[in-house]
Amino acid sequence: MTKQTRHRTKYRVRKDKLDYVMRLRERLYHTKEAFIRDSPDARKDAISQFFNGELVEAKKFLAICEKLGITDWESIVDFGDEQEADLEPTQPPSELPLEFQALISEKTRRFVGRKFVFTAIDDFLASQDRGYFTVVGEPGQGKSAILAKYSLLPNEGKEFVLHFNIREEGKNRADYFLQSICSQLIKRFALNVETPARAFENGTFFSQLLEQVSQQLTPNTKLLVLVDALDEVEESSQGRNANLLYLPKYLPSKVYFIVSRRPFTSDQKRLLAEAPQEILDLRTQRNFELGIEDIKEYIRLLLGDSEYGDKLNYWISQQDSLSEEEFIEKISGKSENNFIYVRYILPDIANGHYESLHIEELPKGLEEYYTYHWLRMGMVAASRSELKLKVIYILALLKVPISVNTIAKIVSCNQATIQEVLQEWEQFLKWAKNKELVNCCSIYHLSFTDFLYGKAKDLSKLNLEDFDDAIADYLDLELYGNGYHS
Repeated sequence: MTKQTRHRTKYRVRKDKLDYVMRLRERLYHTKEAFIRDSPDARKDAISQFFNGELVEAKKFLAICEKLGITDWESIVDFGDEQEADLEPTQPPSELPLEFQALISEKTRRFVGRKFVFTAIDDFLASQDRGYFTVVGEPGQGKSAILAKYSLLPNEGKEFVLHFNIREEGKNRADYFLQSICSQLIKRFALNVETPARAFENGTFFSQLLEQVSQQLTPNTKLLVLVDALDEVEESSQGRNANLLYLPKYLPSKVYFIVSRRPFTSDQKRLLAEAPQEILDLRTQRNFELGIEDIKEYIRLLLGDSEYGDKLNYWISQQDSLSEEEFIEKISGKSENNFIYVRYILPDIANGHYESLHIEELPKGLEEYYTYHWLRMGMVAASRSELKLKVIYILALLKVPISVNTIAKIVSCNQATIQEVLQEWEQFLKWAKNKELVNCCSIYHLSFTDFLYGKAKDLSKLNLEDFDDAIADYLDLELYGNGYHS
C-alpha cells in the first residue's frame, strides 16, 4: 500500500473513471437497485456516493470495487484533495501555537461530521461585522474537538489565534491566557509594540492589540480568536467583576471570538459584551438529532478502522443475528449524543472488556458507563478499601497530575502500595512529567473526574475536612511549586 493511502479512512472515484465504473455496473446489473440488493457489504447511500464520485468509507469502497471485479482499485481513486479525503491524524498548521499542536492532532484524529456547527459559525461571520459565537454542550459532546477541527478547515479570509483552557496543566489562568494569546497576535501580525510591565494583569493590553490587528486586516479578512472550555477557567486568577479571561466587552470590526463551554446559568456567564452574540446549544432537539447522525458516522468509521475494525466486527458476529446497521443504531442510541461515550466504549468492546455481555446489557449513556468503570475499579461495597477511596478522592479533588510520592505522603502509606493501586487503574489514568521529570498521574477525562469526586465524597467515611487539610499541606509545593507539562 502506498504512503499516500496508508491512513485514509475514505476514498472516492476519480471523475475520469466514473463512466468506467458505471459501465462495469451496467454490464453486471441492469439497474442500480439490483446492484444494491446483491451488495450486502455496502449500504445504499455508500453505493450512491461511489457512483457519484463522492467520499465513501474505505471498507465499503473496497467492497464495491470487489463486487465490480476491480482488482487494481487504487487506479480509480482520486488522490487530489487530501484534506477532504480525511487523512489521519490531521497535522495542525505550523503557525498554530506549539503548546496546543499535540492537543489539536489528538482531538481531530478520526474526526467526523459537525458540519451543522461549522455552517452556523460561518453564517454568523457572514452576517455580523464582529461578535461572540458560543458553542454550549455537556461534557463529552465534542466541544474541544469542534474548535480544534475548525482551526484546520480551509481558512481563506480567516486569521486564527487560539487557546485551550486545560485545568490539569494549569493553563486555565487569566494571566496565562493573556500572555499566550497576546504573544500569538504580536507574532502573527508582526506588531511593533512593547509589552508593558504589568500587561497580563488585566485585559487592557489585549484590547489594544485587537484594535491594532483590526486596523491591519483587509476588508475581506477576519480575525478569529478561538477559546475552549470557559467553564475550566480558574476564576480566582482574575478580577471578580471582569469577564472570564478578561475577554473584551467591546470588539473592533472584523474581530470574532468563537468560544465553548458547558451549560451555564446567568450568574455563571461572566461574559458581558456590547457586540453581536449567538449561542449554539448542542443539546437542542435538532442539534441532538444531527449529533446522533455524526456519532453513527463515527461508529462506521471505527468499523472500518485498521486498529479496531476487525475486533468490533468479530464482537458483532458473536451477538444473536446482529447486523452492522443494528449495531450502529443501538450504540448511537446508547450514546445519548455523547462522543466521549463512543470514543471509549468502542475500543473497550474491541479489547474484550464486554466480551460476555449482550449488546442490550452495555451501559447506556456516560453516567452508566462511568458506573461500570467504578465497579471495574474495585469500588463495590464488599471490596472497597479505605485506601482506594482516599486515592480516588485525592485524584478527583485536585484534578491535576500528582506524583506517587505525594499521594503516599498524604495517605501515610508506602509508595509501592500506592503504585499497586494505580496499576489496577492504569486504563483510567493519564501520565505527565513535572519539571523535575517525575511521573505524575491524573484521571483520563474531566467528566470522569467529576463523577469520581461525587462518588468518593458520597461514600467516604473519612473526616473530609481534616483530609482536605492534609492534601493542602502538599499542594503548593508539589503542584504550584514545580508546575506540569505533558
